[in-house]
Amino acid sequence: MDKSDRISVCVVVINAPPDYSGGALQAITLCKKLCRKTNLFVVTSRSRGQAKRHKISNIQVTRLKYVTKKARVAIVSKLMFNLNLFCFLIKQRKNYDIIYCIGGGFILVPSVIVAKAMRKKVCVKLTRAGQRGDDPSAIKQNSVGWLTFQALKRTDAIICISQQLFDICKENQLDIDKLHRIPNGVDTKLFKPVAKAQKNRMRRELKIPIDSWIVSFAGGIIKRKGIDLMLEAISNVVVHYPKLLFIVIGPAIVGSEQYLSRIKRIIDTKNLHNNVLFTGHLEFNQARKYLQASDIYVHSSYAEGLPNSVMEAMACGLPCVAADIPPLRELITPNENGFLFSLKQVNEFQQKILQLLKDKTLLVKLGQKARKTIVEKYDIENVAEQYCGLFQKLLHMG
Repeated sequence: MDKSDRISVCVVVINAPPDYSGGALQAITLCKKLCRKTNLFVVTSRSRGQAKRHKISNIQVTRLKYVTKKARVAIVSKLMFNLNLFCFLIKQRKNYDIIYCIGGGFILVPSVIVAKAMRKKVCVKLTRAGQRGDDPSAIKQNSVGWLTFQALKRTDAIICISQQLFDICKENQLDIDKLHRIPNGVDTKLFKPVAKAQKNRMRRELKIPIDSWIVSFAGGIIKRKGIDLMLEAISNVVVHYPKLLFIVIGPAIVGSEQYLSRIKRIIDTKNLHNNVLFTGHLEFNQARKYLQASDIYVHSSYAEGLPNSVMEAMACGLPCVAADIPPLRELITPNENGFLFSLKQVNEFQQKILQLLKDKTLLVKLGQKARKTIVEKYDIENVAEQYCGLFQKLLHMG
């Protein structure tokens, strides 16, 4: 397809790499695929020291100043960013047909206003339900939620990455014809199982034990992720497997200092210093290697959208032991491609881990089924095709 015939898309997202978040990584993963069939550019926030314009994998990224995330000036920061975004979208109006907002937060208001004024199409992807999420019920609870909700109602399409988000949208009486179920996607050519010899090489490269069981979790260190629950479970598992290593793949998130202190106290109290490794922030490929070098993946979040890390671990052929919350029920069928446990039952959590450690046949079987689930339902190529189909549909609407 000639570039002049392609749909042009302006992607608006509050965070983009190197900023750490699952949403930021998913945004770039999708954009890499979409830019093959669309003319696409990204506008996002800029922190101190970041360039105003740069490229990520040949994707043009423009960063607008976002003063700070500190609570006392958060409103001012959001207003300034929205004003900058409004001006940017006006100036770039000839360079896009569709505004695609990732996240149903404050970026929606200027995006919808400009789209309607300039007769462009605008769609939004909702990313997480619950407290501090961006589902309609959560939006209404924000200080200017009524305004954001009105903007949400006036979008041309609302993309729900999970059935939970879809159902909440229906409960809030949003136009069902505007609702679309398109999940997050995984590059299954990158995230894939590796042979034992390659896994051992990876472990040597990463300086982790070759002869130990490796249990991993990937995500930011924040209370919502339930890392304290993981440590409680691991502390009981290592009684039976003293050489087991639990790896937390990801950084501590700004504002979670108290929670990080709590994590450190648990490690001290349970004497887990030799059984826990925190990698800190890692480049994308390095984080992937830690997953591929692992044996089991665990995830005990209290709230999620459709977690990239779980999907990536499953694509790597890892059996997952995850919290029994709505989005994870979409990914994991208990005893078929992984295990679910109640967040109120730490004992159940540790028993599921032990069950996998004791039964290698089961571990391999669940891992293979996990990989099959992601390849068949969540491959990024298929997800990108769904987006391209939606964009075409939007342009042909009256």
